[in-house]
Amino acid sequence: QREVVQQQLDEVGDYVLEVLANSTFPQETHEMFQELGIGTGAMFVDESAGGIIFKSIPLTDFALRLSPFGWVEGIYRTRKLTARDAVQLWGERYTLPRSVREKVDGESPDAQPSVDFIEATERVYDEPMVESWRYTITEVSDKETFVDRTERGDGSGFWLTPRWTTASEEVYGR
Repeated sequence: QREVVQQQLDEVGDYVLEVLANSTFPQETHEMFQELGIGTGAMFVDESAGGIIFKSIPLTDFALRLSPFGWVEGIYRTRKLTARDAVQLWGERYTLPRSVREKVDGESPDAQPSVDFIEATERVYDEPMVESWRYTITEVSDKETFVDRTERGDGSGFWLTPRWTTASEEVYGR
């Protein structure tokens, strides 16, 4: 019995290592640790058709919100993208607002209109003892939310946000 369980665990471990090796995890972790050197790091984690995506985000590009217990429970990010980049980034997985799609249709290579977005990831406390996170993306000018996903289960958050040397009630590390 024990050998069978060990074999199954080895297979799962090999699979996890293969997924990580075929992703951007090594490069993005390195970048996140460089940011962590100044106190706070952040890495966005999501799925794509090609596997798992890891993306280190510089400290200047996001804001954190803490729970009353000092845990990170909100990560917020603003982004300015060309309409074409927004389609490339999210168009296959989500239905983008009509205003964004129209800008792409009318876009010439020389004129690249930009679009502002807000990404918000917030801890949801709707079920006791169940970790849940809600991830939304909103196009700012039309105030249209076109991504609204909730993930449940331990480790279901979309972000890794290590911080070090934080005093009581400090949001960011030093």
